[in-house]
Amino acid sequence: MFEEAISRQLEPLRRYTNFDQEAASKITRGQFQSIKCMFGRPAGNVPVYQFKVPGLDGYTHEALRVVQGKIGFPRTELQRIFDSQVNSIFELIDKQLARIGQKMPGLQIVSIQFSLPEETN
Repeated sequence: MFEEAISRQLEPLRRYTNFDQEAASKITRGQFQSIKCMFGRPAGNVPVYQFKVPGLDGYTHEALRVVQGKIGFPRTELQRIFDSQVNSIFELIDKQLARIGQKMPGLQIVSIQFSLPEETN
């Protein structure tokens, strides 16, 4: 989902500059992974995330949210993407629980545990 969103945001730039055609994929595989892991933690709480776009070094087009070769992606947009993904995960869990309930009608699931690694400094 993020790669599609960043691709859409980068598309208008193709008229103005010749940058790496794989930019969205590279951003998704690289910088985005770090931000994804920090999202929701105090250290990752910023209003706009900046992603360096390969091939746009020093380029600025403020109307397209590009400053000095970095494209801005508001936290609210990332939040929508993450919320959608989390909702999809919950739907998958609900389906799995329903299947278990059908196969083992007497089984009572008491709890499900999710855990995150502890933040290290």
